[in-house]
Amino acid sequence: MTKAKKKQEALSVSRLINEVLVAQLSIPFRQIVNDTSFAKYTGSKRPDILISEFEYDGTNDDQFIQNLVAYAEAKDDCAVDDKDWKDAVAQGKLKASKLGLPYFIVTNCKTTYFYNAKNLKQLTLNGNPIREFQTIDIYRLIKNKLIANPNLAAISTNVDSISTISEAIFNKKLWELAGVYRGINFKDNVQKIDFTVGFVALEYFEEKEEIDGTKDASKVYWSTCNDNIAEKIKNNLSGYISRLEEETTFKEFKNVMEVVRIAISGDGKSKPLIGVDDVKQIYDIIDSS
Repeated sequence: MTKAKKKQEALSVSRLINEVLVAQLSIPFRQIVNDTSFAKYTGSKRPDILISEFEYDGTNDDQFIQNLVAYAEAKDDCAVDDKDWKDAVAQGKLKASKLGLPYFIVTNCKTTYFYNAKNLKQLTLNGNPIREFQTIDIYRLIKNKLIANPNLAAISTNVDSISTISEAIFNKKLWELAGVYRGINFKDNVQKIDFTVGFVALEYFEEKEEIDGTKDASKVYWSTCNDNIAEKIKNNLSGYISRLEEETTFKEFKNVMEVVRIAISGDGKSKPLIGVDDVKQIYDIIDSS
């Protein structure tokens, strides 16, 4: 790696730590260690990012490492599954074993994958591939689940553990949505809030029916709205909203759902407020674990 590329990677990792892990996910800065040798555990090989239950003061190596909840290899500006990514996966498998963690993370500072350290299967959370960094609560949950079942790849939260998904995840999504919203000319904050509540509610309706055992496989749901083509996501969501508006179960949300439908599909008189690419981006943010 050239000196310039190494400097750029260090900058990207620093921004990732400060802007995502600390600012968005509320992980205490002192519980994160970057590019530091822990010779007793990994020899001369330096793990890129380590997150522990304890703060690191430079003298408590054993306490910090023995209470790790997450470890990540960062490769700036590489593509998923290219040579650099595969090298990071190999490094992750090796170092995770030495660090005593049953899983590891690989990131290019944009896209992030979680891997089972034993079988290299990609981890999912409640059926969704994990593509972003998570809160400490989720790291702890993943670690404990994999310690109990080392071959596990599908992580799920039950009624007792659902509280471990803290409000930090929701706050992170709001932070990401704010970036998309800068390019959208909402009439006022009320419209923006109603749109956000309505969009988030669309995912909730499917989750509620799954919990209640009333989900009908023949109907359109949040998860079936997804598509690689942005226009199709918009059309699917519009149809999903129309279906929900006809069902009295969700009548209390009809107004905010209608705000979403008009914003993404128009009202017959004016064009949609939100373009299809932004609709897809908003859907992906809310859909992410």
